[in-house]
Amino acid sequence: MNTFDWYYLLLTFPYTLFGPRIPSIWISYGAKCIPILYLIWTIIKNKSWTKPFDYSTKIAAGLVASVIGDVYILNMEEISKSYMINGIIFFALAHIFYISAMKVKNFRYFHLLIVVMLFSLAYIIIHHQLIRMNYWQQITIPAYILIILTMAYRASLHRDSVHIWNHIPATRMAAISFVISDSILGLTEITGLIMIPKYVRHVLILSFYYFSQYCFTKSAILHI
Repeated sequence: MNTFDWYYLLLTFPYTLFGPRIPSIWISYGAKCIPILYLIWTIIKNKSWTKPFDYSTKIAAGLVASVIGDVYILNMEEISKSYMINGIIFFALAHIFYISAMKVKNFRYFHLLIVVMLFSLAYIIIHHQLIRMNYWQQITIPAYILIILTMAYRASLHRDSVHIWNHIPATRMAAISFVISDSILGLTEITGLIMIPKYVRHVLILSFYYFSQYCFTKSAILHI
């Protein structure tokens, strides 16, 4: 692990371990967003702006959208469920940036079929909860599921020379971690299908989420 890795790890500890116990929401905003802001700053600091719309720029744009989404999700958890749609929209935008960054040379219908099957399974699982939600939630939640699965599909085909653990490409590891994080959030916080103690749920969601964004950033740094 290099200096960047250690700094990021240290920045993620406060909110991951103590987030639910932070007394002020303003402190929570800072503690939750600072790790992602550090990733954005790392990309900007090392980036050459001769190619303004390249891979690293799109990853940075996805991180910016994620920070805004983080604020809305925190508001959803601490203030009102009405902020959920705003959070979903900004994280969907983040995934659209990630999708646009990843190039796919060998299109495979088999992978696309997996996306359709996983989306159908997810929709069946949450259907009974969806019909109890308002109109916009019934639209945005399935749309978000489709977008994040599309991102994972693109990541599975994207050729990435940066590898994390046992030669797994960084973008693929990022996609897997993001899907796990959002699955836990969706099944516990949003739909209530699974009951997990709040602190355990918080640590799991944030651990996978921060690791995902770290993997995307490591991939982006190589492309600078």
